[in-house]
Amino acid sequence: MKNKLKMLFAYFRAFKDKNIFTHLTLDRDYIEDWGETFTINDKRLKPAGSITKIIEDLIKLYYDEFYRYNDYSVDEYWYLEIHIQPFENKLIFTSECKVEKAIGNKIQYNFKDLTQENKDFVNKIYEENEGLTKFQILFTGRWDDGNIHRVYFDGRKHNIDDDVEFWELINDLMVQSDGRWWNERNGAEGDLVVWDSVMFLDYTKFDEEYEDTGMHIEVTPDNVKEE
Repeated sequence: MKNKLKMLFAYFRAFKDKNIFTHLTLDRDYIEDWGETFTINDKRLKPAGSITKIIEDLIKLYYDEFYRYNDYSVDEYWYLEIHIQPFENKLIFTSECKVEKAIGNKIQYNFKDLTQENKDFVNKIYEENEGLTKFQILFTGRWDDGNIHRVYFDGRKHNIDDDVEFWELINDLMVQSDGRWWNERNGAEGDLVVWDSVMFLDYTKFDEEYEDTGMHIEVTPDNVKEE
């Protein structure tokens, strides 16, 4: 591999570019998407097949090193970036993996903000429970599934036979707040307190994004792994 790497650097030096770059998408240890093109002098160019073969062989040699940095717990798809500095005889591997981010939010709503169906539902709860001051709904959900954990009436646990209308009440306010249902995609968890004509929605939503793993593996002819 040492001689192959030297050949790769010699090949790219002919382009007179100090920094050459390519980007791949992998499914754990399988190359899922790569156009086999490199950014050279601000242009996308496809090198000789023997050069792309060296890159593929290098990737296979360093799979174990990638595992040390990459986190596949959220998604096994990840990005591998390869930076080639031909005049320094150096190749650098960096990576990005998908992570889940938690974002908290607290919003106050008024009764008038509800759809008519949910206004009717809230009115029905107060009409059927004389003297009720407030009720609270605890919820969590993701990937189109979810659960109403508990419902409290004035701090006392209240058993429910059908939670559909509670779902719809939370969805009404979550769509207004975040543009999506509370169990959509990575979902959300939290609670809703309805206090007469005022409502307090306190929740944490979860989203995914790619984040740099901190991986920075420098490969040179002097330290490259052998096949």
